[in-house]
Amino acid sequence: MKPRVGSLFSTVATLYLFAAVVRYSIAQTDPPATPSFAPTPASSLTQTAPPAAHEPESSTRQSDRDRRRGPGRPPHRRPGGGGELVHEKRPHSMIAYRGGYVVWSGSLTSVKELVHPYLRRAVLSMRPYGIVNGFYLREDRPILTFLKEHRGVRVDENGEFEMDERRTREDAVWALERISRGKSRHLGRGNNRHGFAYDYFPSLQGQHTLLYTLDSGINTAHSEFAQGRAHVLAQLTFVPGLRETELQAYPEDPTGHGTAVAGCALGATIGVAGQAEAFAVRVADADESATLDSILRGLQGVRDHASTRFEGVPVVVVFAGHGGHYEVLERAFASMMAHQSLIVTASGNDAVDACEYMPAAIAGVVVLSGSNMVDSFVPASGYGWCVSLIAPSVGVEVPMRRSADGYRIGSGTSLAAGFAAGVLLTALSEGSPMRDVMTSSERAERWLMQTAERDAIHRLPPNTNNLLLRTIRREE
Repeated sequence: MKPRVGSLFSTVATLYLFAAVVRYSIAQTDPPATPSFAPTPASSLTQTAPPAAHEPESSTRQSDRDRRRGPGRPPHRRPGGGGELVHEKRPHSMIAYRGGYVVWSGSLTSVKELVHPYLRRAVLSMRPYGIVNGFYLREDRPILTFLKEHRGVRVDENGEFEMDERRTREDAVWALERISRGKSRHLGRGNNRHGFAYDYFPSLQGQHTLLYTLDSGINTAHSEFAQGRAHVLAQLTFVPGLRETELQAYPEDPTGHGTAVAGCALGATIGVAGQAEAFAVRVADADESATLDSILRGLQGVRDHASTRFEGVPVVVVFAGHGGHYEVLERAFASMMAHQSLIVTASGNDAVDACEYMPAAIAGVVVLSGSNMVDSFVPASGYGWCVSLIAPSVGVEVPMRRSADGYRIGSGTSLAAGFAAGVLLTALSEGSPMRDVMTSSERAERWLMQTAERDAIHRLPPNTNNLLLRTIRREE
């Protein structure tokens, strides 16, 4: 005789329903003064005593997290015995409570066990998640009371989050509008730096990052580097032929080349990363020439300075120069990249294959060529397989070397390298999810190429990547 499956299922369902109703009735006979699933009043959060001093924390990470929660805020309750409902207190950083609850579990079966006949009437209000073991539930006191019987079940209030709002700077150069918006309204506007828009995110402006410019120096008195964000140090000065007795009277930037590059990277109004910090590593003389010795000493100076004073802070090094092939120089740059420094360089302005020069020919180095206001490749720029991507490099307003608020019109692939360095600084900003991922110059180059605008440049030489630099953007 075959068993009657339908009858057996009905019997089991009836027993489940009966047990659930009995448990619910018992819970209602002696309700707690404050239901554990109810939102915690703000006053109780400020009056709750912190854990006793003799109770040890489970780990340093747990202790740090509770300290960040703020004074007077209780630590999160963890799953205990006796079927305790673990209800996450409202975080002090939660903006608002939007109604409903997120029910979840760290185990594989706890939440699945909740879906039985007793909860069938709430199915319409349940939105299951695939990424975690849980679901969304509209406020339902009987069901939340029933959840108290299940060990390890967690309940979070449906809190509100505010997105990092994109803002616009209206006094930027045309290049910033081009790389942040994908277009520029430059036609008919000449070189007027006012009226161009730069879209950016306030939390991604290069906070707690460092830029080292191996160049001629930086005019630290310029308003673009206000609030002490640019530094020229004697210990980072390796100008060829400069005597120690001449160091005191030597100008911060005798040519203005380094000031222009730093301005494109992190200038307050013309730069990409307006909150990053820069250190000038002076390796070029008044003729804008560096030597193999000065570059090697400059790289060593960067490593020593960054490791002793700023350990753990992301470092971007921009060297907008080029020269012959030297194995020792290749090893030096490789050593810098092995110590998690991101290297950016220019392809040069001699209209030759960038692979013929160093450091552009070194694997992992980010190499920039130039484009103009109508998205055409600048003929004088370096080209070839060694070019990573292209950025604006013509008709860009940059800070002057001997003025606190003066500007001049600059051109050259060095400016394109400055813009690329600025984009990397924004990606490495404190709190950015990319900060822990972009740990090598090769990864940085790959990320820049993946986020670049494709096929935007006209009149491109053969064997050159048609990739235009773009800033961080979040698809709407």
